[in-house]
Amino acid sequence: RYRTLFFSEARELVEGLNAPLLALERDPADQAALREAFRLVHTLKSMAAAVGFGRAADLAHAVESVLDRAQKGEAEISPPLVDLFFRAADQLGRLSTPDEGQVERDEAEAMLEEMGHASQNHEAPVPGAPARPREAGEPESPRGGAAAAQTIRIRVQRLDSLINLAGELLIIK
Repeated sequence: RYRTLFFSEARELVEGLNAPLLALERDPADQAALREAFRLVHTLKSMAAAVGFGRAADLAHAVESVLDRAQKGEAEISPPLVDLFFRAADQLGRLSTPDEGQVERDEAEAMLEEMGHASQNHEAPVPGAPARPREAGEPESPRGGAAAAQTIRIRVQRLDSLINLAGELLIIK
């Protein structure tokens, strides 16, 4: 029952995301559009997590993080970043359907990697470019670019936030 409601609400949220993204495309300084996009993505993230759509929740969280940085003035809204938001919205729409498997795991991971790059570097990456240059002596990724690493680096602040969100989810359930 909740999943059916989620599909309906998620579709409306993703469709509603187009208006503030179009406004940001026209005027990157539009704070009202930025707040509205953040609100819609935050709601989608929470709903997806509550019904067990982990990949949709993860991607929505990544988009939310970039929007949050933009609201705080830590990231600049640029045409490539707005394009990335539109692509993420399309993917969120596909991830928030009964057949979540329409989005390949590699495709979802690549979008998450792009969002992570945008969040950390204040700008959207060029599609197809590596997220960061390899260090001297660092082996090339076995899957050629978007491979999942055995270890990850995460800021303590982000980890604290993740733990807080997990606690909120436990309270909800």
